[in-house]
Amino acid sequence: MRRNGFSLIELMIVIAITVTLLAMGTLYFRGMTEKNGIDREMKEMYADMMTIRSEALFQKKIRSVTISATSFSVYSSNNVSVTPLSSKTLKYAVNLDPSTPATLRIDFDGRGVATFDGDTTVQEAAVCAQTTGKSGIDTIAATRTIIQMGRQRSAGCSYGNTAVQ
Repeated sequence: MRRNGFSLIELMIVIAITVTLLAMGTLYFRGMTEKNGIDREMKEMYADMMTIRSEALFQKKIRSVTISATSFSVYSSNNVSVTPLSSKTLKYAVNLDPSTPATLRIDFDGRGVATFDGDTTVQEAAVCAQTTGKSGIDTIAATRTIIQMGRQRSAGCSYGNTAVQ
C-alpha cells in the first residue's frame, strides 16, 4: 500500500518539538533583553556622570548628581533642593552602597573631584543593579577621583566588591 503525506502522530510530534523550541527561545530572548537593558542603563548613567564631572571641571563650578533606587537627577550646583536640570526614572532599580543613605548625592567640584553626600571623609561609593549576575556591566564604582564601570563579584553592593571592566 502506498502512503502519501504524514500521519497525524508524526504531525503532532513535529508541532510539539516546534512549540518546545519556540518556548525555550522566548525565555532566552527575554533574559537577553533584560541583560542588555541593564547594560545600557548603567552605561548611560556612567556617561551622564562623566559628562557632569567634565562640566564641573571645565566650567570650574560645582555640579551634583543624586541617585536613588529608581531615579537619577542632575543639578547645576550642590543645592539639590531646587528643580534638577534633568531627571531620569530608572527602568531597572539600583542598590546603593550600604554605607550611603537612601539617596546618594555626588558633588563634583571645579577640579572634578567627587564628594559623597557632602562628607569629605567618605572615599568611595557604588551603585549596583538589583538584578545581579544577569548583566556584563551591573555596577558603577566611584572614588573621589575615579569613576569606573564593572561587575559585582558576589552579593553586596560595595566598591570593594566590584570587578572593574
